[in-house]
Amino acid sequence: MGEITRKHIPMFRYAFFLLVGICIAHYTYIPVWFATGIGVISLSYLLVRFFYTAPNYKTHILICISILMTCLGVLRMQLWEHSETPVTKQLRISSFPQKQSFQTQFEATAISSSPVDFFDAETFLVICKDTHVVLNYGDVFTTSKQPTETEAQAFPFEFNYKTYLYSNGITHKIELCSVVIDTAHGFANQFYQWIQASRVQFKKSTAQIFRTPESKGLAESLLLGYREELDRETKNDFLKSGVSHLLAVSGMHTALIYETIFLLFIPFGSSQKHRFIFLATALFVLIYFTLLSGCSTSVLRASIMCSMFAIAYAFRKRGSGLNTLGTSMLIILWFSPYQVWNLGFQLSVLAVIGILTLHQYISQQFNFKNRVSKYLFEGLSITVCAQITTLPVVLFHFQSFPLYFIPANMVLIPISTIGLFASMISIFFVGMGIPFEWLFSST
Repeated sequence: MGEITRKHIPMFRYAFFLLVGICIAHYTYIPVWFATGIGVISLSYLLVRFFYTAPNYKTHILICISILMTCLGVLRMQLWEHSETPVTKQLRISSFPQKQSFQTQFEATAISSSPVDFFDAETFLVICKDTHVVLNYGDVFTTSKQPTETEAQAFPFEFNYKTYLYSNGITHKIELCSVVIDTAHGFANQFYQWIQASRVQFKKSTAQIFRTPESKGLAESLLLGYREELDRETKNDFLKSGVSHLLAVSGMHTALIYETIFLLFIPFGSSQKHRFIFLATALFVLIYFTLLSGCSTSVLRASIMCSMFAIAYAFRKRGSGLNTLGTSMLIILWFSPYQVWNLGFQLSVLAVIGILTLHQYISQQFNFKNRVSKYLFEGLSITVCAQITTLPVVLFHFQSFPLYFIPANMVLIPISTIGLFASMISIFFVGMGIPFEWLFSST
C-alpha cells in the first residue's frame, strides 16, 4: 500500500463519524429535528462550496461531510431503536437452532410487510420448551406471545448476556411451549431450504472424512464455525493459548477462499472477459460462504472487502485497504447500527486496522533478502500488531490476556491454513463421490 496518506482513508473517516453518531444517539438523547436540521445545514453548505470555491474549501467540505455523517448516524440509530413489531408476529428463524437439555434456542426475525422496514425488522431470542420439534434455519412460524425484555446480569463481573444480545440486534425474548411451522412461503423458503440442505451435506461430508467426534467437531468449527460438536476442553485450550479466533469463521477463512479462487483463475489469463467471470464466481462463492457460515460480522466484513477487491480487479483498479475497510464498516453499520457493540465486529475491525497501519509501517522499516526470514518476520509482525490494536477490547471484555499468543499463532496459523485447504479439497472429492481414503486420512 505504501505510505498512508489522506487519499487512502476517506471512506474509513466517514465510517468513523457514522460510528460516532450511532454512539451519541445510544448514550444521549438528541431530538430528531435537531439532528435533521444540522444535517440539512451541513448538506446545504456542502453544495454551496461545490459550486463556489473559497480558500481552504477542501477543509470546509471535509468538516461538512463529517458533520453530515455524524447526523446520519444519530438518525439511523434512532430509526432502529424505535422500530416496533405488531402483536401477532410472523417470524423467520434467522440462526441455526441449538438444542439443549430441556429447550431449543434460536433467533427469529419478524417478516416485515414494508420494504422500508426490511432491515429494521425486530429480532427476538426464542426459547422453545419442546425439544422434539424439528426446526431449521429459515423456517417461518406465527405467534402472538408477548415478548419480554432480556435480563441484565445479577452480579457486576457476571457475563452480560443482555449486552451480548443487544450487539446482535436483540432486546426482547419470546418463550414458547411449542412451535408450529408455516408451510408455503415461495422463493424465500426454497432459498433457505437450499442453505439448510448445504449445511446437512457439509456435516455428512465431514462425518465421512473425520471418523472421531473430536476431529469432526474441530473440523466443522475451523471450516464453518459450527461448534455444536466441539468439546469444552478443546475450546478452553484454544482460548488460553490466544488462538480462539481459529475456532470462529473469520476474515482469515474468507481471505483464504478468495485467494484460492484468484489462484485458480490465474492460468486462464487476465483478459477482460476472464476478469468478469472471476468477479461473478468470487461474488457467488463469497455470498454462499457467508450465508452458510451464519452471516457472522467478521465474515460479512471480510466478504465485503474481498468483493470490493474483486470488483477493483475486474475493472483494473487498485484499492486501498483502509478505504475498503471503511466502506465495509459503512455498509454494516448502516444496515445494522447495533454492530458497534458486537465483539466480533470490534475485534475484526481493530485487528485489520493494526495489520493495515502498524504492520505496514514496521514492514517498511526492514528489508529481508532471505524468504524464510521474511516469512517469519511478517507472521510475527502481523500477530503482534493485531494483538496490540485489539488488546484494549480483550482486556475490557475478558479481564485477561493470553501469554502464549505469539508462539501459538506462529505455529497453529500455518497448520490450520494447510488443514483448511486439505479439508476443503477432501469435502469437494466427497461431494464428487471420489473416495480418496489416503487424502482423508492425512487430513
